[in-house]
Amino acid sequence: MAEFEQTERTRLRLYHELGTYDKEAIYAIIDETPMCHVSVIIDGHPYIQATVHWRDGDKVFVHGAVKNKMVNAIRKGAKSCISFAHFDGFILPRSGFNHAVLYRSATLFSAGRFIEDATEKEQRLRQFIEYIQPGRWDTIRQPSAKELTQTGIIEFELKEISGKSIPAELVPALMPGGELEDPADADYQPWTGTIPYTLVAGDPEQNPGGADP
Repeated sequence: MAEFEQTERTRLRLYHELGTYDKEAIYAIIDETPMCHVSVIIDGHPYIQATVHWRDGDKVFVHGAVKNKMVNAIRKGAKSCISFAHFDGFILPRSGFNHAVLYRSATLFSAGRFIEDATEKEQRLRQFIEYIQPGRWDTIRQPSAKELTQTGIIEFELKEISGKSIPAELVPALMPGGELEDPADADYQPWTGTIPYTLVAGDPEQNPGGADP
C-alpha cells in the first residue's frame, strides 16, 4: 500500500484513527468531488476561493483569470492550503454530543507552480475539458493565443497531504447500544439513524438546436 509521507503539518493528532495517508484513498477523495477550496495569505489577510480542479497523477490543477487575486498571489510565491471534501450525510444518535456528519476530506499544503509555457497550458486545459466530457476537446474551438495569455493555471504537487473521514462503518458505534454511547442515553428515545446525502450528476440538458451530446 503506497502512502504519502507524514509531515508536521499533515500528522493527524485529534481522532487520528480516522485519518489516512493511503494514496489511492486520497486520490478517490480528490477525484470524486468536482470542487476544492484554495486558501492563501494576501497582504497579511487570509483569502479563500472555491474552484474546480482536476488531477493528473500526483499533481492537481486549478485555473482562473491571470488577474484573479488568488492566481496572482500564487504566481508571486504565496503558499497555499487546499481542501477537498465530501459531505455524505448526518448521523443522529440519542446524544446531542454524539451527533456527527459522514464526510471524506483531504488537506494539501503546497506552494503551487504557475504554468507559463503556452503549450503546457493548452495541454492542461485539454485535460480539464476531457475530464468534464471525454472526447470533447476535438469538437470545440481551441483557445486563442490571447485567451491562453489571459488564463492562469496553477499546478499543485500532491506530496504534503493527508485524508480524514467518518465512514458509515462507524455509525453503529454511535447508535443505541453502540460502544460510543453513554449509558445515560438509554433514558431518551428520539428517532435515531442517518440522513444520507449524495452528489449526483443529472441527465445532460441539450441546448436547443445543438448537436447531440
